Amino acid sequence: PTPENVKAYRDKEKQMWDQADSLHAAWNTANLLYPEQRDLINNPVNVHAVKAKRAIEEEENTKKIKELAKEFDLVLFFSDSCRYCALLSPVLKSFGEIYGFHIDAVSSNNAKHEHFKTVASPELIERLGITAFPTVIAVSHDSKTAFELIRGFVSLSELEEYSVLAALYLEGAKSKERKTSKLISK
Repeated sequence: PTPENVKAYRDKEKQMWDQADSLHAAWNTANLLYPEQRDLINNPVNVHAVKAKRAIEEEENTKKIKELAKEFDLVLFFSDSCRYCALLSPVLKSFGEIYGFHIDAVSSNNAKHEHFKTVASPELIERLGITAFPTVIAVSHDSKTAFELIRGFVSLSELEEYSVLAALYLEGAKSKERKTSKLISK
């Protein structure tokens, strides 16, 4: 580096700062003139608004999971020799209590589960193609809909996340079904 190179660098740096200041001023003016472009409801920027948005989303998610629990039961497929099953059990029990899910268990051998009513049914496990434990299946009360909710050891927050995803998916499927039935009836 020579003094001339350093001077050229500083000149370029000043030019970049001036351009950044100009962009910043234009950005702020655009925010003022076109407020619809700055959506502080869906994209809050201050700490208080972010916390409020998270609290609202958590409340809505809790409601979705509780609605899912009104329509679906959970079935835990487990093996008494599975360490992950032992770790998941208290988490799943707590999840069921918080959100109102009825939970039963299906054992791959004759083991009884300490938290849930248990049926030993290796043939059901084979028929469903369950190859990993623990696996939790959600089954609608009318038994017309069933899907795998989780596989493996997960946390309470992951159970909540997967349940919200399931609720949103089922909501979308019902919406499509209603639209289709309206089209057919016309």
